[in-house]
Amino acid sequence: MTLLRLLVNSIVGGALLFAWSNLASASLGEPGAYSFWPTLGAYLSDVAVALIAGWFLWLAAPRVSSVRWRVIFVSGLGLLASLAAGVPLWRMAEIVCGFTLVGLFLAWRMKTYRPGPVRPAPKR
Repeated sequence: MTLLRLLVNSIVGGALLFAWSNLASASLGEPGAYSFWPTLGAYLSDVAVALIAGWFLWLAAPRVSSVRWRVIFVSGLGLLASLAAGVPLWRMAEIVCGFTLVGLFLAWRMKTYRPGPVRPAPKR
């Protein structure tokens, strides 16, 4: 995965995470749920989270080769983030489900890592 592809995947993954996390507040009709600056800040933070998750997945690509384990890896990152934040259980489930959604997208977009044979060093 190139850096440009990682950035594009993070933008789309952030949009998925943002849509998932704001689904409850929009359906409950909370006042001020869509004012501009808080919404922009929430979206940019979700893009940053998806970028970090994609970067960790990119670093772990040689060890995490199947799509299922990539999704579990990103979901585990969401569980770790929700445990560190100390949020209520219903919010923790929402975060893990959002990270699972992002993990499905990132695992689908990421190419499978297949190590090739090592070329011998050129002789001088």
